[in-house]
Amino acid sequence: MPQHEYTPKVALKLLLERLRAQSPELVARIQSAIDAGKEILESVEELSGSGRVRKRKRKFWKTIAYTDAEALSVVMIQIQAHLVESREMLNEAFKEFKEVGISPPKPIRDPSEFSFPGGFFDESEIAASLGERGATKLPVENVGEEKSLSIESEPERLQEKRETPDVVLTVTPQLKLLELGDILNILGMLTDFEGGRDGYTR
Repeated sequence: MPQHEYTPKVALKLLLERLRAQSPELVARIQSAIDAGKEILESVEELSGSGRVRKRKRKFWKTIAYTDAEALSVVMIQIQAHLVESREMLNEAFKEFKEVGISPPKPIRDPSEFSFPGGFFDESEIAASLGERGATKLPVENVGEEKSLSIESEPERLQEKRETPDVVLTVTPQLKLLELGDILNILGMLTDFEGGRDGYTR
């Protein structure tokens, strides 16, 4: 078992304080995961209510709190997901979108071009028009080129917009991911009190 000059409680408190100074939102998610605790399977012996007294075991799941050492493992998993795994997923998304082509919007006919006998849509005419549009082969462009990806901050259906800018996503260089992995290796060893972790878990 690893030997440290500090207790799991001290390490947990210091790590959360350092993280909170950088990202209160991340610490809130980590604290929520710690507070959720873990489930264990327990069993108790009960006396049956029949005429003959017999003991029987009843099993059930129970939620208990993490120990400080276990909570440190939860923190490490959350940090790894936040700093490394999310970036790896984004990098893969950029790779996949790079091979996707972009076509210009299909031309849409003006509704005035359709005839509406009796005030109703002529479904056959609209269907034929859609068939014509669908049969038209549109050019595909930008295959093999980097695409810009972003997360919409304000959905279109939002009534009162605050003009919040979208979140622009970027590619993380592989060297940066390796550096983050090295940091997590060191941090993992410093926070391992159970001998079940060896730094960075990937």
